Amino acid sequence: MEMLEERIKSALKAKGVSLSRACREAGVNYKTLHAQLTHGREIPFPTIDKISRYSGLPLEYFSDFRPNVAIRSPEGSSELQQRVAKALEIAVREQSMDMMRAGYSIGTDDVLDWLRANGGVIQDFDGIRQHVDLYHQVIGADYGLRPHQIGTYSLATRSFGAQDEDHYQQIVNGFDKGLIESVVADHMEAASRDYLLSDRAIKVLIAGEHVAVAYRRLIAPVRDVYGNKFNLVFARRIYGSPEMREALEVDRD
Repeated sequence: MEMLEERIKSALKAKGVSLSRACREAGVNYKTLHAQLTHGREIPFPTIDKISRYSGLPLEYFSDFRPNVAIRSPEGSSELQQRVAKALEIAVREQSMDMMRAGYSIGTDDVLDWLRANGGVIQDFDGIRQHVDLYHQVIGADYGLRPHQIGTYSLATRSFGAQDEDHYQQIVNGFDKGLIESVVADHMEAASRDYLLSDRAIKVLIAGEHVAVAYRRLIAPVRDVYGNKFNLVFARRIYGSPEMREALEVDRD
């Protein structure tokens, strides 16, 4: 039971929600589940199934029959080495959870291969459809981003908790004006290239909760078979440089 408790807590932490909120939104009795977790009682399958669906993780994640990834520093290691090992372990687990949510993982090269194979035309799209976002191209002084399609497993959906395109638009409209202008500028630049690949870090407040993520983002101009123009966006988390980590520090004030 201790292992299941940790997996439930880890899944909800990755989603950025409390146990009480998760229970409320997933249709689970909070007092019952809290008591089961606290006292190590058996948790019935329907409850685990609801948490699985809510967190976006497959049931296998909550099973005892799955490998655990652990990175341990050698005995006698310095405090710095131990901290580095712990950071790597957390990063690997988070990446593993990202892959499990999607059922499988695609990379930037996969999207670039698709772009080359199809000449930027949206066809044979099923392999990447749910992992990317499509935006209407920014024209002139057009302010803001207008999502056309938000992928179920895209980083924006998973990081911001967007339920659909309208909800995503509402979330983004609440961002700092300078941040929006910076992203719009990237979209405008990408529209004049084959693609734009860059590392970015974002720190925003969504529904009263801090969301901070560093990511590698690909923006590429594409068009549908009718000639309508869009920008395709694919992004993946990165766990990199000290500068990137510093940019993601959430203010404690």
